[in-house]
Amino acid sequence: MIDSISELTECCFTAQNELAGKGVGICDELITLEIMSPDMCDLTLIDLPGITRVPVNGQPEGIGKQIKRLIMKYINKRETINLVVVPCNTDIATAEALKLAQEVDPEGKRTLAILTKPDLIDKGTEKSVLAIVHNEVVPLRKGYIMVKCRGQQQIDDDIPLEEAAQMERDFFQNHDYFRCLLEMDKATIKCLAVKLTQDLVDHIKKSLPQIHEQIKKQLWSVKRALRDCEDGPPEDLNGAKEFLIKLSENYRGRELLSFSNYRMIEEILQDHVAKLKDPAVYLLIAMKGTTTHICIDYFSSDKINNIQLTQLEKAEQRISEQFEMENRIYIQDAIFLKILSEITNKPFSEKELPIVVQRIADKLPLMITFYMLQETPDVHELLSEDSDVSKRCKDLRARLNRLTTAEESISYFFND
Repeated sequence: MIDSISELTECCFTAQNELAGKGVGICDELITLEIMSPDMCDLTLIDLPGITRVPVNGQPEGIGKQIKRLIMKYINKRETINLVVVPCNTDIATAEALKLAQEVDPEGKRTLAILTKPDLIDKGTEKSVLAIVHNEVVPLRKGYIMVKCRGQQQIDDDIPLEEAAQMERDFFQNHDYFRCLLEMDKATIKCLAVKLTQDLVDHIKKSLPQIHEQIKKQLWSVKRALRDCEDGPPEDLNGAKEFLIKLSENYRGRELLSFSNYRMIEEILQDHVAKLKDPAVYLLIAMKGTTTHICIDYFSSDKINNIQLTQLEKAEQRISEQFEMENRIYIQDAIFLKILSEITNKPFSEKELPIVVQRIADKLPLMITFYMLQETPDVHELLSEDSDVSKRCKDLRARLNRLTTAEESISYFFND
């Protein structure tokens, strides 16, 4: 919060030096100031640098083109009113700033000219200056307003703005030629502020239908682009693990609904268990590769590898423990008696092997899913990783919210 003009000026200079470097450089970044007062008009002003042709004081050779590009960036927008500042003691017909404004606004519908330094004109040229203000030289739809700002001496003497405004009014009131401009509301900074406020309101009203159409087109475009991100990671961290498990379910193959269960002789089963361990570990490694491939579009590959290597060790340890337990053959299943009665005529090895296969087939995917997905410790960090895809989705969602709010506000205006 800034309480004085001098403090505000100091802050502006500090920000300028930080953004554009000390000296007379420029940059595209804005220094935004919000000034609140019951006596202030509701306006948004963008102060652009003055036009320069010849580099001075260490400015780059292309400073002229840089400034023109920066100016055109703002005055090209149809939603803006362009204020062309021209000193009264120069030939307005050759003013570079007015030429730029005419390039983007040839009919002069959104251009307002401000004539400054009326105290510096040569005697005998007052009528010529009045002809300009009366829109007789270079016609503009919004016309001209003459102002007398604080001079450098007044600035150095810290003349308050209120006192400077009264001095400005006194100047026009006592001027033989320019006194009439007060009565026509074409002089003083206060008159300029009032006119700008009304002109801006009128300009917005005229521009609303076009702005409304632009917003609806952008909304449609953003919604279409968001369709590509609908299957991306959830923004709420509570659904992070569920998202990974949902992703795994979508990309895994078909599985059998059930397996038959048989009781096996311990000696035969242990031999088969040993043979099944290597494929189980291979399945774990394959699952790691598949998960990495699925997630690589969403998250940092380094982050995925670091997390999954840790979880891989845990899962492999549990799988080894499972196979050690399977060496102590045990099964107690209500379905067993029914199935056993159906296969009593089959060879022993054929009827007993599915018991272990069933148990391992059930538990192995569970262990892999549990340790590789559900128990991933850094899943929140993983899902919040700023990959290109997630950044794009976040930007699109933010744009969608802003455009939706804007569209609703404009629609409300039309309904009124």
